[in-house]
Amino acid sequence: MAFDAPDPGTGQAHGIPYITVTSTEPKKPITFTIDIESDPGPYPIPLHIPFVAGDNTGTSIEGDNPSHIEHILVVDTDNCLLYELFSGARDSVQPVAWNAYAGAKFDLSSNALRPEGWRSADAAGLPIFAGLVRNDEAAGAGIINHALRFTLQCTNGHIWPARSGPNGLGCPDALPMGARLRLKASVDISGLSATNRAIMTALKKYGMFVADNDNDLYVSGMPDRNWDNADLAALHQFHGSDFEVVDESSLILDPNSGQVRTSPTPTPTATNPPTDTPTNTSTDTPTDTPTDTPIATATDTPTNTVTPTMTPTRTRTSTRTTTPRATSTRTATPTRTATPTRRPSRTPTPTFTPDGPWIFCAWEHGTCRFSGTRRVRYGAKGKFKTLIFTNKVVCNNRSFAADPAVGRTKKCQYFNTPLTPTPTNLP
Repeated sequence: MAFDAPDPGTGQAHGIPYITVTSTEPKKPITFTIDIESDPGPYPIPLHIPFVAGDNTGTSIEGDNPSHIEHILVVDTDNCLLYELFSGARDSVQPVAWNAYAGAKFDLSSNALRPEGWRSADAAGLPIFAGLVRNDEAAGAGIINHALRFTLQCTNGHIWPARSGPNGLGCPDALPMGARLRLKASVDISGLSATNRAIMTALKKYGMFVADNDNDLYVSGMPDRNWDNADLAALHQFHGSDFEVVDESSLILDPNSGQVRTSPTPTPTATNPPTDTPTNTSTDTPTDTPTDTPIATATDTPTNTVTPTMTPTRTRTSTRTTTPRATSTRTATPTRTATPTRRPSRTPTPTFTPDGPWIFCAWEHGTCRFSGTRRVRYGAKGKFKTLIFTNKVVCNNRSFAADPAVGRTKKCQYFNTPLTPTPTNLP
C-alpha cells in the first residue's frame, strides 16, 4: 500500500475533498439516475465546490465548477448532516439544478445504516467522509480515531456494515464489500515518520473497510498540499500480507445499525487451520465504545486470523483541508439483545472467455483502471461496446462513442490478458 499524494506546486491532486456549509446554504433540486436507491433532494450544494477530476490521459486537475464531478461531499455543520453525491453535474438547461448518478444523506447523530441493497456515493452504501484520511488528523493532531476506507478491483457481494456490493461481477475468492482489514499487531512501524505512524496506528487499531471498486489497496484521503509525497512513499513497504481479516459478526447489535456490541458473545475458535483465502476471518473482541457514524470504530483483538493475498499498490490522498464543526456526541441505546444470524454473501460467477475473465473495474461514469494496454468493454445485460485503452478510461458513452445499453445502468470490464503489441481499436 502507499499514498498517491499531491505534489506541492504542480497543480496536480488526488483524493476526495469535502466542503462545510451552514443551515442557511440554499438547497438545489437534483435528479438522480438511480433514484430508487438515492435520498431525494434538494441538497445544499454551494456555488463553488472543491473537486478533483481526471481525464483519460491520467492528468488530474483541481478547480471550481467543472461539467462533471466524481464525488461531492457536503457537511451541514448546523444540522449534523452529511450529503454525498456520485457523478454530479449542473443541469445544462437549469444551472441552479443538478444531476447525479446517485446520492445519499447521513444523519451524523444516528447509527442508522442505509436500507439493505442500497448504494450511496460508493458501491458499498457507506458514507465516504467517515473513512477518509485527513492531513489535519495524521500530521496535525498525530492521531486518527476512526477506521479508514479502501478499494479493491474485485469484490464478492457484501457483509455488514456494507449495504450493497456487485453481485455477478466479482471474483469467486474476493473479499466482500464491508470487510474490515486490520494491520497485524506484529508489523513494525517504529521507523516511520510521525504522520505515517498515525496512519498505520489507526490501521492497527481500527482497520479499514472495503468500500468501493478501484485499484487494489487504495486508501482514500482528502486533498491537502501539506502531504509530503516523499514521506508517504515509505508506505509502499507494506503489503496485503501485513493485514488480517476481522470477523465482526459478534459485534452486530442490529443489522440495520452501525452501532457495535461492547461485550460480544464469545465465538468458538475455529478448529480448521486458517488458509490464504480472504473469505476466512478472525474472531475479535472490541475494547472501544462505538462512535456515532455508520462506520463502526471499535478496536478488535482477533484470536484466529488469515492473511489476504493482495499485492501492494498505491493509495490515495488529497488537496484541501477544512475542518467541520463537531458532529455529534449522542449514542443510541440498543434495544435488541439477541445476536442476529449472519447471512452469507452470494458468490458471483465471473464471465470467462477462452483466454481468461473479464474483470469488473467501474460503474458508469466511474474510472476503469488497469495496467498496460487492454480490451475494455462497456455496457450491460449482454450488450457491450469493446475498445482498446491504456492504463485507464472513463466509463461513459463519450469514451466509447456509443450507448450500447440504452436506459440501463452500465459498467466497464477489462480483459484479463494485456495486449502486445498495441493494436488499433476494435470496430
